Amino acid sequence: FARVIWSEPGTEVVIEHLQIDWSPAALLERRLSIAELAAARLAIEIASSDEASTPPASLRLPLAVDVKKLAISRLDYGKLFSADDLQAAYVGDGADHRLTGVRGRLGKTVIAGEMTLGADAPLPVQVSGTLSGQIDEQPVRLVVDAAGPLERIVLKVLAEEGLRGDGQVTLTPFARHAFAEAQLALTDVDPAAWIAGAPAARLTLRARIKPDARQDGALGGDFEVSNSMAGPLDRQRLPLESLSGRFDWADDGARLTDLVARLPGQGRLNGSGNWRNGSLALDLEASALDAVQLASVLRSTRLSGSISARIAADEQQLAVRLGDTRFVLDAKASHEHGRVSLSRLELAAGEARLTARGEL
Repeated sequence: FARVIWSEPGTEVVIEHLQIDWSPAALLERRLSIAELAAARLAIEIASSDEASTPPASLRLPLAVDVKKLAISRLDYGKLFSADDLQAAYVGDGADHRLTGVRGRLGKTVIAGEMTLGADAPLPVQVSGTLSGQIDEQPVRLVVDAAGPLERIVLKVLAEEGLRGDGQVTLTPFARHAFAEAQLALTDVDPAAWIAGAPAARLTLRARIKPDARQDGALGGDFEVSNSMAGPLDRQRLPLESLSGRFDWADDGARLTDLVARLPGQGRLNGSGNWRNGSLALDLEASALDAVQLASVLRSTRLSGSISARIAADEQQLAVRLGDTRFVLDAKASHEHGRVSLSRLELAAGEARLTARGEL
């Protein structure tokens, strides 16, 4: 079959170049036996809805089905994801639907696993599998397990190679929101191992995410980052002990609130920020910043004041007004098109003033 289309309000399934090798004689035994079911492409489009729906009471088939080889060259599930070179075997015996020997690719990631779905309510799901691939040329392997009734599936992910950590998300495919909550925890993350020239650190990251009931498609949550290897930049360390805050993400961008950063010594940064149109804006209040903790060649300080930053791919801006009992620093700088501009620099100590501006 060159093209098969099945549609109903809100759902459309398109199968291209469908090939079936089956045994009609098995129908006499109330079985549908297929040696091979292959398709060049399977496209599934399901219209999004703001309303909750009810899961089916039963997924029983009128007869037993077994497909010894299921092969789909390309699977497109709306705009959510695409997979290539999918292979599996399927058995439906009335009580369960089982997929075994599942293999395929999500981009450069290889997936493998198996799945069982109960045919009667509450339609219990059991999934186990692995995802193996590379991130920035480093091997990564994840183990995936999912279980629960079809209307509330708990998906767990464990990092076995490349990363250390785990995550969990509660999927709710029939509710107003696709998931109820998600958690992520990573340990021993070293930026230097992933980004050339980045300072070394030993980071632990934790994040919790939930849909925002007030706005469709919006998310909210909180995060915590701690670093057990904090140190000055000139020693190739990251001068950060911890960072925490809250975030709210919507279609027009993200808002960061309750930001608290603890630096070596007694330094603190508090403030807020937002991400919009590919640009990050931060407005922070600093207290007791010790310059020697940032770079060991500097003198010790206890700086307090304001720091504002605007960071985008093509332009970065920084404005600071910091001081302690000895001096006050007021500066504004920017970087754009490979040029660094210092539009204002004023260093005051008592009655003395040093002002400068320039471009590099």
